[in-house]
Amino acid sequence: MRYWSSEPWTSQARAVEVIENDQRELAEGKHLRLGIFLRDSDRLIGTCSLFHLVTQSRRAELGFGIKREHWRHGYMYEAVSSVIRYAFGNLGLNR
Repeated sequence: MRYWSSEPWTSQARAVEVIENDQRELAEGKHLRLGIFLRDSDRLIGTCSLFHLVTQSRRAELGFGIKREHWRHGYMYEAVSSVIRYAFGNLGLNR
């Protein structure tokens, strides 16, 4: 969490708050947070997000995080590549 943009979640209430905010911002077209799962176990190992989406200027910021034990296995490369293809393709972003 050293480079994360928020403090670690310390309660279930905080998790619910973040999920509700994500749902609201997804409906408003401002934020998309996707889970990264291992295929063989369906276990959540990280997230990849597009945030500060601005459709008028066709831009967004990209954020991601993955559990340390899964670093250097190519999972984040696969996830980020897919999200970038979606952003520039389906969403029509240009930056």
